[in-house]
Amino acid sequence: MNHHERESFIYRIRSGKVKIENDIYIIPPTIDQISDSYAIYHETYDQCVQDGIMTEDDMIVWMKENLIWTKYNENMVEKHKKEIEELKVEIFKSRDNPKKCNSIRPRIRHSEQLLNNHLVLKNSEYSNTCEGISSLARLNWLISQTTYNGSEKYYFDKTPLHRIISVWEQSFLSDTNIRELARNEPWRSLWIIHKNITLSLFLNKSDQELTANQKNLIIWSQIYDNAHESLECPDDSVFNDDDMFDGWMIVQHKNAEKQKLESKRNSATSNSKIKNSNEVLIMAHDAEHAKNIYEYNSPEAKNLIQSRVDAINTKGTLLYQELPDVKQDLYLQQVNKKNR
Repeated sequence: MNHHERESFIYRIRSGKVKIENDIYIIPPTIDQISDSYAIYHETYDQCVQDGIMTEDDMIVWMKENLIWTKYNENMVEKHKKEIEELKVEIFKSRDNPKKCNSIRPRIRHSEQLLNNHLVLKNSEYSNTCEGISSLARLNWLISQTTYNGSEKYYFDKTPLHRIISVWEQSFLSDTNIRELARNEPWRSLWIIHKNITLSLFLNKSDQELTANQKNLIIWSQIYDNAHESLECPDDSVFNDDDMFDGWMIVQHKNAEKQKLESKRNSATSNSKIKNSNEVLIMAHDAEHAKNIYEYNSPEAKNLIQSRVDAINTKGTLLYQELPDVKQDLYLQQVNKKNR
Protein backbone atom coordinates (compact mmCIF):
# COMPACT_ATOMS: atom_id res chain seq x y z
CA MET A 1 0.00 0.00 0.00
CA ASN A 2 1.18 3.57 -0.62
CA HIS A 3 1.82 6.24 2.02
CA HIS A 4 -1.67 7.79 1.78
CA GLU A 5 -3.34 4.41 2.26
CA ARG A 6 -1.16 3.69 5.30
CA GLU A 7 -1.90 7.12 6.70
CA SER A 8 -5.65 6.58 6.28
CA PHE A 9 -5.52 3.23 8.07
CA ILE A 10 -3.37 4.59 10.90
CA TYR A 11 -5.73 7.46 11.71
CA ARG A 12 -8.74 5.18 11.57
CA ILE A 13 -7.03 2.80 13.98
CA ARG A 14 -5.95 5.64 16.26
CA SER A 15 -9.50 7.00 16.45
CA GLY A 16 -10.76 3.63 17.69
CA LYS A 17 -14.10 4.14 15.94
CA VAL A 18 -15.49 1.99 13.14
CA LYS A 19 -17.63 4.02 10.74
CA ILE A 20 -20.65 2.09 9.49
CA GLU A 21 -22.50 4.67 7.37
CA ASN A 22 -23.38 8.37 7.60
CA ASP A 23 -23.17 9.24 11.33
CA ILE A 24 -23.43 5.64 12.54
CA TYR A 25 -20.25 4.27 14.13
CA ILE A 26 -19.04 1.76 16.71
CA ILE A 27 -16.85 2.90 19.60
CA PRO A 28 -14.46 0.71 21.66
CA PRO A 29 -16.28 -0.99 24.56
CA THR A 30 -15.46 -0.16 28.16
CA ILE A 31 -13.93 -2.77 30.42
CA ASP A 32 -17.23 -2.95 32.34
CA GLN A 33 -19.15 -3.59 29.12
CA ILE A 34 -16.78 -6.40 28.18
CA SER A 35 -17.19 -7.89 31.66
CA ASP A 36 -21.00 -7.68 31.36
CA SER A 37 -20.85 -9.26 27.90
CA TYR A 38 -19.34 -12.39 29.39
CA ALA A 39 -22.30 -12.63 31.75
CA ILE A 40 -24.44 -12.81 28.58
CA TYR A 41 -22.10 -15.50 27.25
CA HIS A 42 -22.36 -17.67 30.37
CA GLU A 43 -26.14 -17.30 30.60
CA THR A 44 -26.52 -18.33 26.97
CA TYR A 45 -24.07 -21.20 27.38
CA ASP A 46 -25.92 -22.62 30.38
CA GLN A 47 -29.20 -22.42 28.45
CA CYS A 48 -27.63 -24.18 25.46
CA VAL A 49 -26.42 -27.01 27.70
CA GLN A 50 -29.91 -27.35 29.18
CA ASP A 51 -31.36 -27.48 25.66
CA GLY A 52 -29.05 -30.38 24.80
CA ILE A 53 -26.90 -28.49 22.27
CA MET A 54 -23.44 -29.94 21.68
CA THR A 55 -20.34 -28.30 23.14
CA GLU A 56 -17.36 -27.72 20.87
CA ASP A 57 -15.68 -30.89 22.21
CA ASP A 58 -18.89 -32.88 21.68
CA MET A 59 -19.08 -31.59 18.11
CA ILE A 60 -15.54 -32.74 17.34
CA VAL A 61 -16.40 -36.21 18.67
CA TRP A 62 -19.56 -36.25 16.51
CA MET A 63 -17.56 -35.14 13.45
CA LYS A 64 -15.04 -37.93 14.05
CA GLU A 65 -17.79 -40.52 14.45
CA ASN A 66 -19.29 -39.39 11.14
CA LEU A 67 -15.86 -39.26 9.45
CA ILE A 68 -16.17 -35.51 8.79
CA TRP A 69 -13.07 -34.77 10.85
CA THR A 70 -10.59 -37.65 11.15
CA LYS A 71 -7.12 -38.48 12.45
CA TYR A 72 -5.93 -37.91 8.91
CA ASN A 73 -7.16 -34.30 9.06
CA GLU A 74 -5.41 -33.78 12.41
CA ASN A 75 -2.17 -35.19 10.98
CA MET A 76 -2.48 -32.96 7.93
CA VAL A 77 -2.88 -29.87 10.14
CA GLU A 78 0.37 -30.69 11.95
CA LYS A 79 2.08 -31.62 8.67
CA HIS A 80 1.19 -28.33 6.97
CA LYS A 81 2.16 -26.29 10.04
CA LYS A 82 5.56 -27.97 10.01
CA GLU A 83 5.90 -27.47 6.24
CA ILE A 84 5.16 -23.75 6.55
CA GLU A 85 7.70 -23.38 9.36
CA GLU A 86 10.40 -25.25 7.45
CA LEU A 87 9.76 -23.31 4.23
CA LYS A 88 9.96 -19.97 6.05
CA VAL A 89 13.28 -20.97 7.57
CA GLU A 90 14.43 -22.04 4.10
CA ILE A 91 13.42 -18.75 2.48
CA PHE A 92 15.23 -16.81 5.24
CA LYS A 93 18.40 -18.83 4.74
CA SER A 94 18.08 -18.34 0.96
CA ARG A 95 17.58 -14.55 1.24
CA ASP A 96 20.62 -13.84 -0.92
CA ASN A 97 19.28 -16.06 -3.71
CA PRO A 98 16.23 -14.28 -5.23
CA LYS A 99 15.59 -17.06 -7.74
CA LYS A 100 15.35 -19.69 -5.01
CA CYS A 101 13.19 -17.40 -2.85
CA ASN A 102 10.76 -16.96 -5.73
CA SER A 103 10.44 -20.73 -6.00
CA ILE A 104 9.86 -21.18 -2.25
CA ARG A 105 7.20 -18.50 -1.78
CA PRO A 106 4.43 -20.21 -3.84
CA ARG A 107 5.04 -23.38 -1.81
CA ILE A 108 4.46 -21.42 1.40
CA ARG A 109 1.19 -19.99 0.08
CA HIS A 110 0.10 -23.46 -1.10
CA SER A 111 0.76 -25.02 2.31
CA GLU A 112 -1.05 -22.15 4.02
CA GLN A 113 -4.07 -22.70 1.80
CA LEU A 114 -4.10 -26.43 2.52
CA LEU A 115 -3.82 -25.73 6.26
CA ASN A 116 -6.65 -23.21 6.06
CA ASN A 117 -8.86 -25.71 4.21
CA HIS A 118 -8.49 -28.21 7.05
CA LEU A 119 -9.10 -25.60 9.76
CA VAL A 120 -12.21 -24.33 7.96
CA LEU A 121 -13.51 -27.89 7.91
CA LYS A 122 -12.74 -28.38 11.60
CA ASN A 123 -14.60 -25.19 12.54
CA SER A 124 -17.45 -25.63 10.05
CA GLU A 125 -19.94 -26.59 12.79
CA TYR A 126 -18.69 -24.16 15.45
CA SER A 127 -21.68 -21.82 15.04
CA ASN A 128 -23.98 -24.70 16.05
CA THR A 129 -22.16 -25.41 19.34
CA CYS A 130 -22.79 -23.98 22.80
CA GLU A 131 -19.63 -21.91 22.43
CA GLY A 132 -20.54 -20.59 18.99
CA ILE A 133 -24.10 -19.62 19.92
CA SER A 134 -22.92 -18.01 23.17
CA SER A 135 -20.15 -16.06 21.42
CA LEU A 136 -22.66 -14.67 18.93
CA ALA A 137 -25.06 -13.66 21.73
CA ARG A 138 -22.21 -11.92 23.53
CA LEU A 139 -21.12 -10.10 20.36
CA ASN A 140 -24.68 -9.01 19.52
CA TRP A 141 -25.10 -7.52 22.98
CA LEU A 142 -21.70 -5.80 22.95
CA ILE A 143 -22.24 -4.21 19.52
CA SER A 144 -25.74 -3.09 20.55
CA GLN A 145 -24.17 -1.23 23.49
CA THR A 146 -21.41 0.47 21.51
CA THR A 147 -23.15 1.55 18.29
CA TYR A 148 -24.01 5.25 18.07
CA ASN A 149 -25.80 7.59 15.70
CA GLY A 150 -24.00 10.86 16.33
CA SER A 151 -23.92 11.24 20.11
CA GLU A 152 -26.96 9.04 20.73
CA LYS A 153 -27.22 5.27 21.04
CA TYR A 154 -28.33 3.66 17.80
CA TYR A 155 -31.47 1.49 17.91
CA PHE A 156 -31.05 -0.37 14.59
CA ASP A 157 -34.25 1.02 13.11
CA LYS A 158 -32.82 1.37 9.59
CA THR A 159 -29.66 -0.71 9.46
CA PRO A 160 -30.09 -4.13 11.16
CA LEU A 161 -27.65 -5.41 13.75
CA HIS A 162 -26.31 -8.25 11.60
CA ARG A 163 -25.40 -5.77 8.86
CA ILE A 164 -23.53 -3.55 11.31
CA ILE A 165 -21.65 -6.55 12.71
CA SER A 166 -20.67 -7.55 9.16
CA VAL A 167 -19.17 -4.09 8.49
CA TRP A 168 -17.44 -4.15 11.89
CA GLU A 169 -15.84 -7.52 11.13
CA GLN A 170 -14.60 -6.19 7.79
CA SER A 171 -12.73 -3.44 9.67
CA PHE A 172 -10.25 -6.00 11.06
CA LEU A 173 -6.99 -5.65 9.17
CA SER A 174 -5.10 -8.74 8.10
CA ASP A 175 -1.86 -9.66 9.83
CA THR A 176 -0.01 -8.74 6.64
CA ASN A 177 -1.49 -5.22 6.57
CA ILE A 178 -0.87 -4.63 10.28
CA ARG A 179 2.76 -5.64 9.90
CA GLU A 180 3.23 -3.27 6.98
CA LEU A 181 1.74 -0.43 9.00
CA ALA A 182 3.89 -1.25 12.04
CA ARG A 183 7.22 -1.04 10.23
CA ASN A 184 6.55 1.95 7.98
CA GLU A 185 5.63 5.62 8.12
CA PRO A 186 3.63 7.36 9.40
CA TRP A 187 3.22 4.94 12.30
CA ARG A 188 6.91 4.21 12.85
CA SER A 189 7.70 7.83 13.76
CA LEU A 190 4.68 8.09 16.07
CA TRP A 191 5.71 4.87 17.80
CA ILE A 192 9.26 6.14 18.40
CA ILE A 193 8.16 9.62 19.51
CA HIS A 194 5.58 8.39 22.02
CA LYS A 195 8.35 6.68 24.02
CA ASN A 196 10.10 9.99 24.67
CA ILE A 197 7.25 12.47 25.05
CA THR A 198 3.67 12.36 26.27
CA LEU A 199 1.76 11.35 23.17
CA SER A 200 -1.53 9.47 23.08
CA LEU A 201 -1.31 6.93 20.31
CA PHE A 202 -5.04 6.27 20.46
CA LEU A 203 -8.10 8.39 21.26
CA ASN A 204 -9.73 5.70 23.43
CA LYS A 205 -11.05 6.94 26.76
CA SER A 206 -9.28 5.69 29.87
CA ASP A 207 -11.92 3.02 30.57
CA GLN A 208 -12.16 1.78 26.97
CA GLU A 209 -10.46 -1.40 25.83
CA LEU A 210 -8.01 -1.36 22.92
CA THR A 211 -9.47 -2.56 19.63
CA ALA A 212 -8.11 -5.67 17.89
CA ASN A 213 -6.31 -3.50 15.32
CA GLN A 214 -4.75 -1.35 18.05
CA LYS A 215 -3.52 -4.38 20.00
CA ASN A 216 -2.03 -6.03 16.92
CA LEU A 217 -0.33 -2.82 15.87
CA ILE A 218 1.33 -2.50 19.30
CA ILE A 219 2.34 -6.17 19.36
CA TRP A 220 4.04 -6.03 15.97
CA SER A 221 5.70 -2.71 16.78
CA GLN A 222 7.25 -4.30 19.87
CA ILE A 223 8.29 -7.40 17.93
CA TYR A 224 10.11 -5.25 15.37
CA ASP A 225 11.72 -3.22 18.17
CA ASN A 226 13.02 -6.40 19.80
CA ALA A 227 14.37 -7.62 16.46
CA HIS A 228 16.20 -4.31 15.87
CA GLU A 229 17.80 -4.64 19.32
CA SER A 230 18.86 -8.26 18.75
CA LEU A 231 22.56 -9.05 18.48
CA GLU A 232 21.61 -10.95 15.32
CA CYS A 233 19.43 -8.18 13.88
CA PRO A 234 18.50 -9.07 10.28
CA ASP A 235 18.87 -6.80 7.25
CA ASP A 236 16.11 -4.39 6.24
CA SER A 237 15.24 -6.72 3.36
CA VAL A 238 14.28 -9.36 5.93
CA PHE A 239 12.19 -6.90 7.96
CA ASN A 240 10.29 -5.99 4.80
CA ASP A 241 9.56 -9.59 3.84
CA ASP A 242 7.05 -11.29 6.17
CA ASP A 243 8.05 -14.82 5.17
CA MET A 244 11.77 -14.14 5.70
CA PHE A 245 11.16 -12.35 8.98
CA ASP A 246 9.03 -15.26 10.22
CA GLY A 247 11.89 -17.58 9.24
CA TRP A 248 14.36 -15.41 11.18
CA MET A 249 12.11 -15.54 14.28
CA ILE A 250 11.78 -19.33 14.01
CA VAL A 251 15.57 -19.69 13.79
CA GLN A 252 16.03 -17.38 16.82
CA HIS A 253 13.44 -19.35 18.81
CA LYS A 254 15.05 -22.70 17.96
CA ASN A 255 18.50 -21.39 18.91
CA ALA A 256 17.14 -20.12 22.23
CA GLU A 257 15.46 -23.47 22.91
CA LYS A 258 18.67 -25.27 22.03
CA GLN A 259 20.63 -23.15 24.50
CA LYS A 260 18.05 -23.83 27.23
CA LEU A 261 18.23 -27.58 26.64
CA GLU A 262 22.03 -27.47 26.64
CA SER A 263 21.95 -25.61 29.95
CA LYS A 264 19.50 -28.14 31.44
CA ARG A 265 21.58 -31.04 30.11
CA ASN A 266 24.75 -29.62 31.67
CA SER A 267 22.92 -29.01 34.93
CA ALA A 268 21.52 -32.55 35.02
CA THR A 269 24.98 -34.07 34.44
CA SER A 270 27.10 -31.61 36.44
CA ASN A 271 27.92 -34.20 39.13
CA SER A 272 31.60 -35.12 38.70
CA LYS A 273 30.79 -38.82 39.13
CA ILE A 274 28.56 -38.93 36.07
CA LYS A 275 29.92 -36.04 33.99
CA ASN A 276 31.92 -38.28 31.64
CA SER A 277 29.47 -41.19 31.60
CA ASN A 278 28.17 -42.46 28.27
CA GLU A 279 24.67 -42.85 29.68
CA VAL A 280 22.96 -41.21 32.65
CA LEU A 281 19.70 -42.48 34.19
CA ILE A 282 17.38 -39.79 35.52
CA MET A 283 14.21 -40.95 37.25
CA ALA A 284 11.03 -39.23 36.02
CA HIS A 285 8.21 -38.17 38.34
CA ASP A 286 5.53 -38.43 35.67
CA ALA A 287 4.96 -38.57 31.90
CA GLU A 288 5.51 -34.83 31.45
CA HIS A 289 8.76 -34.99 33.41
CA ALA A 290 9.86 -37.97 31.29
CA LYS A 291 9.19 -35.96 28.13
CA ASN A 292 11.30 -33.08 29.45
CA ILE A 293 14.15 -35.46 30.37
CA TYR A 294 14.05 -36.95 26.86
CA GLU A 295 14.60 -33.47 25.42
CA TYR A 296 17.90 -33.25 27.36
CA ASN A 297 19.34 -35.75 24.89
CA SER A 298 21.42 -34.54 21.97
CA PRO A 299 20.20 -35.28 18.41
CA GLU A 300 22.77 -38.12 18.26
CA ALA A 301 21.47 -39.60 21.52
CA LYS A 302 17.87 -39.38 20.27
CA ASN A 303 18.88 -41.29 17.12
CA LEU A 304 20.52 -43.92 19.31
CA ILE A 305 17.38 -44.25 21.44
CA GLN A 306 15.24 -44.62 18.32
CA SER A 307 17.54 -47.33 16.90
CA ARG A 308 17.21 -49.26 20.16
CA VAL A 309 13.42 -48.91 20.12
CA ASP A 310 13.31 -50.13 16.51
CA ALA A 311 15.49 -53.13 17.34
CA ILE A 312 13.33 -54.08 20.34
CA ASN A 313 10.13 -53.67 18.30
CA THR A 314 11.60 -55.97 15.65
CA LYS A 315 12.95 -58.68 17.98
CA GLY A 316 10.40 -58.40 20.78
CA THR A 317 12.94 -58.69 23.61
CA LEU A 318 16.69 -58.10 23.70
CA LEU A 319 19.44 -58.37 26.28
CA TYR A 320 21.42 -55.17 26.82
CA GLN A 321 24.49 -56.61 25.08
CA GLU A 322 22.33 -57.51 22.08
CA LEU A 323 21.35 -53.90 21.35
CA PRO A 324 22.86 -52.84 17.98
CA ASP A 325 25.05 -50.02 19.31
CA VAL A 326 26.22 -52.02 22.35
CA LYS A 327 26.96 -55.02 20.17
CA GLN A 328 29.04 -52.84 17.85
CA ASP A 329 30.94 -51.29 20.77
CA LEU A 330 31.75 -54.74 22.19
CA TYR A 331 32.96 -55.89 18.78
CA LEU A 332 35.22 -52.83 18.40
CA GLN A 333 36.64 -53.43 21.89
CA GLN A 334 37.55 -57.01 20.94
CA VAL A 335 39.19 -55.86 17.70
CA ASN A 336 41.23 -53.26 19.59
CA LYS A 337 42.41 -55.88 22.10
CA LYS A 338 43.60 -58.17 19.29
CA ASN A 339 45.50 -55.32 17.61
CA ARG A 340 47.43 -54.37 20.74
